[in-house]
Amino acid sequence: MKHIAFGVFLIVAFLFSPARLCLAGMESENYRVPRSVQSGGGAFMSSENYAAGATLGQASPIGASSSENYAVHAGFWVSILVEGFKDELILNFGSAYGLYQYDQSGGWKQWNTVNPSQMVTVDLNGGGRDELVAAFTGYGLYKKDSANDWHPINTVNPEKMIAADIDGDGKDELIAGFNGYGLYYYDDPGGWSLPINTLLPDAMVRYRHGVICDYGAAYGLWSYNTPGGWSRLNLEDPGKIVAADLDGDGEDELIASFVDWGLYTYDPAGEIWQQINTVVPDEIIAVDIDGDGNDEVVISFTGYGLYVFEPEGLIWQQPPINTVIPEAMIRFGNGIAVDFGAAYGLWVWSQEGKWQLKNDADPGRMVAVDIDIDGVEELVVSFSGYGLWYYDDTDGWQFLNGEIPDDMKPINFYP
Repeated sequence: MKHIAFGVFLIVAFLFSPARLCLAGMESENYRVPRSVQSGGGAFMSSENYAAGATLGQASPIGASSSENYAVHAGFWVSILVEGFKDELILNFGSAYGLYQYDQSGGWKQWNTVNPSQMVTVDLNGGGRDELVAAFTGYGLYKKDSANDWHPINTVNPEKMIAADIDGDGKDELIAGFNGYGLYYYDDPGGWSLPINTLLPDAMVRYRHGVICDYGAAYGLWSYNTPGGWSRLNLEDPGKIVAADLDGDGEDELIASFVDWGLYTYDPAGEIWQQINTVVPDEIIAVDIDGDGNDEVVISFTGYGLYVFEPEGLIWQQPPINTVIPEAMIRFGNGIAVDFGAAYGLWVWSQEGKWQLKNDADPGRMVAVDIDIDGVEELVVSFSGYGLWYYDDTDGWQFLNGEIPDDMKPINFYP
């Protein structure tokens, strides 16, 4: 078993400069020019096989393997109490098995024999339960909720899509970009909007009552909501973008990196960009580490290490919490779950519990979900050669499936 050497830290003096990002106006009229396109995407796909209950291409649904090789090493555990987590999983097992839902009481349910190219969870009706919107190559875009089976909403598959409440009514809308058509949103009820832009953003992030759109080097960073329309935030091309409540006011602020400029926060109240570092980070995770209602930020910098930034006071905690740069990390309770790769395995970190080794096997995908509905988050992890597992505070590693999903997301689907 390998362990990370935590005893030696590199203390870095980050350099701050008076540099400011360009906020000059972007004048191109083409940016907002509307076009006439099919807002509904044309006729809907009506294949009966698509939503068929029969299992196609396999003898039976995937189930637990009995191989002894799945006995993944169990490490230490740490209890982190969190409320309000999603308690089910939606998993794409690829073309061999299709799309499945899992919850502890009901077990595995196959939702479709066709695997989606992308999927998002979204509360379109404002009922507090998630619906699933999934794009299926050759079939189009479909939604599914707990009261209804699959329902087509477009024959065209989007290039990208996210869920965001862009009109402030407490219900999510689906914001989707379609190549050759533009950027649209879908409301329930109401259906598809007219195009809100003919250009597709490089990336989108849910933000307050709206959406942040990265339009790259050509146009920069913009925000959109239905009451106010488009608002330019910066002409510079952003790298990483994270929305987080940095001041505890219940509304998100932005953390964004810009090549050649560094790392900045943005407060829309004063439209203020604040430089917090001249170094561009690898990864950014927002998490309320100390439980004070304000998010802190965990940030990795190649050549420097893994740091915690406290927005209140603009404080970089010293020393770094680790000098090793993770391959991936996710928010996990009041801390983070960190993939340190084959060299070191899977660890979790919190301010209270510090570093805890969960497994010395190299993790694949990771999500946090309250599988047993006890108010405590469990960590669901895939391990190549071992399958899909979750970690329970009391019982350690629990086997879920011998197959490894291509994608998985937490969801609150069934009442």
